[in-house]
Amino acid sequence: MKIIKYKKIKGNIYEVLFDNNIKYNLYDDIIINHNLLAQKDIDSKLLEKILKENDELSSYYLALKYINIKMRSEKEIRNYLQKKDFVNSIINKTIILLRKNGYINENVYTSAFINDAINLSLDGPCKIKNKLMQLGIDESIIDFYLKQIDSEIWEKKVEKIISKKIKSNHNLSIKSLKLKITIHLQNNGYSKEMFVDLLNNIELENEEEIFMKEANKLKNKYANKFDNNKLKIYLKNKLYSKGFNLDIINSYIKKID
Repeated sequence: MKIIKYKKIKGNIYEVLFDNNIKYNLYDDIIINHNLLAQKDIDSKLLEKILKENDELSSYYLALKYINIKMRSEKEIRNYLQKKDFVNSIINKTIILLRKNGYINENVYTSAFINDAINLSLDGPCKIKNKLMQLGIDESIIDFYLKQIDSEIWEKKVEKIISKKIKSNHNLSIKSLKLKITIHLQNNGYSKEMFVDLLNNIELENEEEIFMKEANKLKNKYANKFDNNKLKIYLKNKLYSKGFNLDIINSYIKKID
């Protein structure tokens, strides 16, 4: 095979036309390394080697571009290159080169990921750990860097979440409110030990007002649908299911004519 023509495509990539009318897009590094500007005739064995090296370089450059957007774990890079249809042998070689050049470092990645999660989200340590493990980070590395975080940081985040939930759920009983906050905190990666004391200290100054508002709303809604006895039974069950105190409920029910 003989090279007929070079045409620059973009950046450092050239379209190389051979005498059999086949074209290949090659990186300038490949062209220079194999002295293709001077050596026009290429046999099939050399072409196979050139194309393999070109794929390796393409894989490496794509990985660098992917990393430049933001830091990536090894697993993320592997998945990305697999989607680009690179074979495992080329991906493995790319990973080795990226590690060698300092572009893959699980310690740096984990530390940065945790700091970003703390500064940009309300995620707790368990949720952060789970996300990192899904990204292929070793559990021991994750645990090491999570232990570096001061417990006061997590406490402040929990306080912020609790305060926000109290403000956005002003119609709930204290029991229902605590249950809702507990579920929310656990779903966001906080263990019960991290928030149980803070949760126990919650008090609603207007709890009686909340109860009366909810009870009257239910009574007005269903007064015309039930007779008094059925209405009382319904209200008692409904208000109790919402977490209100049974004594307060019974006292309210007794006043219904």
